Amino acid sequence: MPFDAALTAAVAKDLREHLLGGRVDKIIQSADLEIAMLFWSGQHNHWLVLCAQAQQAHVQRTPQKQSGGSSEPSAFVMLLRKYLEGARLRTVTQYGVDRVLQLTFQGAGGEAALIVEIMGKYSNVILVNQDTVVLGALKHIRAEENRVRVTLPHHRYVQPPHPMQSPPFQHRAKFDPLHVMAGDLAAALGHFDATMLLWKALLDLLDGLSPALAREVVWVATGALNTVIGPTQDLSSASTLLSLIRERFGPSPGQPSALWRDGKLVEFAPYPLHQYGEPPTLFPDLPALLEAVYTVRRVVDPLAGARGPLLQAIEAGRKTLRRKMASLEAALTSRETIDTLRTQGELILAYQHSIEQQQRELTIPELQCTIPLDPDLTPVENAQRLFKRYQKARDAAAIVPGLLEAVRQDLAYLDQLAVHAAQATDPASLAAVREELREATSDSAAQPQKKKDHGRHAPKGKLAKPAKAGSGPLRTRSTDGMEILVGRSARQNDTVTFQLAGSQDLWFHARQIPGAHVILRNGGRPPNPETLQQVAALAAYHSQGRASTTVPVDYTAVRNVRRIKGGKPGLVHYSGETTLNVRPAGGPDQPNLG
Repeated sequence: MPFDAALTAAVAKDLREHLLGGRVDKIIQSADLEIAMLFWSGQHNHWLVLCAQAQQAHVQRTPQKQSGGSSEPSAFVMLLRKYLEGARLRTVTQYGVDRVLQLTFQGAGGEAALIVEIMGKYSNVILVNQDTVVLGALKHIRAEENRVRVTLPHHRYVQPPHPMQSPPFQHRAKFDPLHVMAGDLAAALGHFDATMLLWKALLDLLDGLSPALAREVVWVATGALNTVIGPTQDLSSASTLLSLIRERFGPSPGQPSALWRDGKLVEFAPYPLHQYGEPPTLFPDLPALLEAVYTVRRVVDPLAGARGPLLQAIEAGRKTLRRKMASLEAALTSRETIDTLRTQGELILAYQHSIEQQQRELTIPELQCTIPLDPDLTPVENAQRLFKRYQKARDAAAIVPGLLEAVRQDLAYLDQLAVHAAQATDPASLAAVREELREATSDSAAQPQKKKDHGRHAPKGKLAKPAKAGSGPLRTRSTDGMEILVGRSARQNDTVTFQLAGSQDLWFHARQIPGAHVILRNGGRPPNPETLQQVAALAAYHSQGRASTTVPVDYTAVRNVRRIKGGKPGLVHYSGETTLNVRPAGGPDQPNLG
């Protein structure tokens, strides 16, 4: 059920018809990763919802009044208010057949644009100036996450890359279905196996098609979904397919529709759905369809007012640590370079008799080396300068790696807190994360002290503090009756693993990403494969990979899990693991864990 390119085109048309020239009167953050804008257009108010939530990303015009999920506006909302409140919407543009819309505004301060990317977990809302330089974004993407598409202020906005075709055309960009010639499509289809399903071949060749749209046009053109390429390689068939696709991208795709089965949404589209062989529910216009689909599905975050500032504080801490890490990495010098500095200093002293005044370099042919010199210094001063650099680099090589590892651990700890803060479901859990952040901040400000490695034993001091009442770990049971414990904060992770679990119980954690420690209290009894899958899916759900299709999850006996020496709560080493690739499941919106 994607918000696909055809639906994006229909939304762009709707916005052009109803919001062009409209004035932005109000901007709020209506939910986590969701912005709502109030437009005054002629005689009517319209709300425009821009949602970048991974599983519900969409753009929706609605007459329904939106309420702020946060009492304190986020920094991005404040930025939007600065540039867009009072401005008028001038253009609405779709980038080709991408799921990307650009809304250009003209205000007292000049021109600015909102770029809305509707791409699942990569969805984003980005504010750019008239030169398409990023002013701010709902999600900040750093260079270490994506070197090409950075969404930080002062970086130029870069469009999503065009998808490439599958073999045998893997080095060629997909065809634009709105402009490709029928002959080119027919010729390309002729290179595939004639027994390949036609709708899958269309997905491989044409940009902007979702599986639902590809199946729909094949159904309408041939009357079946299992039609293969064989009989459809001629020019007439290709022309018919392209005509049907363009009709669904066009200004009159038909009546919007959606199909529900047993109360569950199966599919929705800006055109009538035929491929399911049963009549869909038809809607008078696009906003009515989107209201029916997203009003029910939208997740309103009652904790947004407390969650937003906490996430911002964590991100500020992470930025500070990243800068510190970059500074420490810059101070590191390779052992080879360190030795070279000392050798060069010694050679200058050895050959000082051959160095003349104002000489800029010392060349030693028999050693095949050239050493730069400062012409304003004597040979001895040049050597002393190199010895000083050598000593500084040598000292840094001894000290910096330990400091760098400490910063990496602190950054991993804040990454863990960010996941727990984003996924907290009650005020007590959120308060526990806030307290852990406060303690981490005060710890980093204090002088570092050497800590003992307590292994699996509970350490003294701050790490041994019990969790506050009302903020305990999540407890549930597997389908075969075994108890499952889920840590919902860094300290709870420490508690469930090193205080509540037995040495023979099983420990689960999403592989190489922040998340909860999940314990299966099996007491050494071998669980059945279904239970392992169930608990792994729960660990994936309570991790940074919640919105992913599949997540690798490691599990091992609790006795194989050890605290990182001197590390903060929840940071561990483990061994003897087995990895399962699972689909995240088990949250409150997914009651069936099995």
